[in-house]
Amino acid sequence: MDTVSKGAIQMQGSDKQVKWAEQIKAEFLKKLAAGQKVRGFEPPYAQEEYDAIVAAAANKQAANWWIDRRLDGVSRMAANVLGRSPVSNSVF
Repeated sequence: MDTVSKGAIQMQGSDKQVKWAEQIKAEFLKKLAAGQKVRGFEPPYAQEEYDAIVAAAANKQAANWWIDRRLDGVSRMAANVLGRSPVSNSVF
């Protein structure tokens, strides 16, 4: 099993898996960040919760973890990354 360095944590899997997983992870983080910045609306997550999601995502090392969850939406992916439902700012 190959590892590719990406920041402090090394993604684990074949080169092809790692490349694909890094794309999935980057897209998730991009969508997560974009959701926090929608004008006229309160962000879906408090800053502490957002930071916890980003930190947990940075620590996910298995490429297959990301690949297996590639079809999850942002909210479900955030919950899977944290291992629990994130606390939402929503009043609904």
